Amino acid sequence: MKNILLPFLISISVFLTACGGGDSGNVNSSYSKTILQSGITYICKSESAANQCENGNCSKCEIKDTGNSLIATACLVSIENQKKIYHFTNIGCVANMANTSVTGLCSGTTLKLLTGKDISREYLIEKGVSFAGGGQIIFNNEIVTCD
Repeated sequence: MKNILLPFLISISVFLTACGGGDSGNVNSSYSKTILQSGITYICKSESAANQCENGNCSKCEIKDTGNSLIATACLVSIENQKKIYHFTNIGCVANMANTSVTGLCSGTTLKLLTGKDISREYLIEKGVSFAGGGQIIFNNEIVTCD
């Protein structure tokens, strides 16, 4: 009986170790949930991270690279009192200002801005500089605003 039982127990032990059995602390590597939060698509690799993300804390999830979500539309420009006014929207646009290009978007009354072009909406929302209040901001005699 010992000759049969010992190899059987060793086989079960090896099987459970290889499959991750017995350790409830491991993250289930097959778990993945996609969550859209504040205009950003997140991929959460654990149920705990997904629950936190659904409650507004997505720091334990990855931002999904959508590949084609670069903001490329030029902002609408108007002139008032001999100053250019760049009008940002909730979908985002690029302001080709006198000294540089600025990519931005409005989220409610908050304006998110980053210097440069070829910036994704997700990256801008995550890393952009926030200006609250929705008013006008003056940069080098040019104005940016949320519409």
